[in-house]
Amino acid sequence: MKQRAFSLIEVAVASAIAGMIAAAAVASFAMINRQLVRMQSESLASDHAKSLVDLLVSDLQGVGGGPIRPWMAVWVEDGNAPDVDGRNAAFAPPAPPVRPDRITFATLVPDSPTCTITAHAGATLTASVGAGGGCCLQDLLTAGALGDGTNAHAFMILGDQHRQVTLDPPAPSACTATVSNGPMAAVDNPPPGGNFTGGVIVAARVKTLYVTAGRELRLYEERSPGGTLGINAGESFRLAGNVADLQVQLGYDRDADGRLVDTSNDGDEWLYNQDAVEDPTAFEREALRMIGVGVVVALPLTDPDYRSSAQIVGGPRIDGVRLHLRGAMGKAALRNLFVFF
Repeated sequence: MKQRAFSLIEVAVASAIAGMIAAAAVASFAMINRQLVRMQSESLASDHAKSLVDLLVSDLQGVGGGPIRPWMAVWVEDGNAPDVDGRNAAFAPPAPPVRPDRITFATLVPDSPTCTITAHAGATLTASVGAGGGCCLQDLLTAGALGDGTNAHAFMILGDQHRQVTLDPPAPSACTATVSNGPMAAVDNPPPGGNFTGGVIVAARVKTLYVTAGRELRLYEERSPGGTLGINAGESFRLAGNVADLQVQLGYDRDADGRLVDTSNDGDEWLYNQDAVEDPTAFEREALRMIGVGVVVALPLTDPDYRSSAQIVGGPRIDGVRLHLRGAMGKAALRNLFVFF
């Protein structure tokens, strides 16, 4: 029997078909791999955003404590305000159109004594003697000492009036100390004449959440005396990377019905829930009941054709190239209100 080999044309045709099949297989694999990478990035971004919101909400729920009510201890700097960047350039916010909020908040130092103010005039106050016979202000300073160990941030409170101050070392024999404006002076509500005689003073920690131009979410704890918010060594800590936006909303029970209506306009019961400037003086401070926080996570991708966008309440739409953007939001009732229905 005569044997016959493949002709050159047959080999060429077979090779061409095999090449097309291989090219199609490679293209299919590349497409499937691209989709898999995208799905993994989407899932990772969603997990990061939700975990970060859970962390922030749980921390912000505990604002205040003891005699410090949450409305005394929350300062939101709205990213839509025209002067927000100039208020403190040290925070280095991202470039427009991204306009993240900043929130400065205070929490009670757990082991701080509550000292009764027996006399107050200007920058000088006198407090009662502590339970052990010593100066109560000295015990307060020891519990709430800042980085230098000689000053403490504190709140002077009289009824619904409050002032956040820096407490200087007291004279133990007279239990008298001087106070100066603290970093949260912007939301102070002092009584006429600023006299807190008969009120109390307690130590507090003052912290700020902010987003940098490098998409880092950082927590800054003010550990220096005085009212100037300046970031010194050891005061700012990285919470998370790849964060493109941070938005904070405050919920007020305007009609005292136990419900907070959110319609994203000037007539509802939430402040800073619009991509526009809102007037905080339109809300009664003591009606604060809830806090909302949202973030946009931006995970980089190598796919040059990938496009995504995200927007959270109170912020602008963010568009990204070679970025997967995913937003998440959460709301929670504040713990230290001592308001019961």
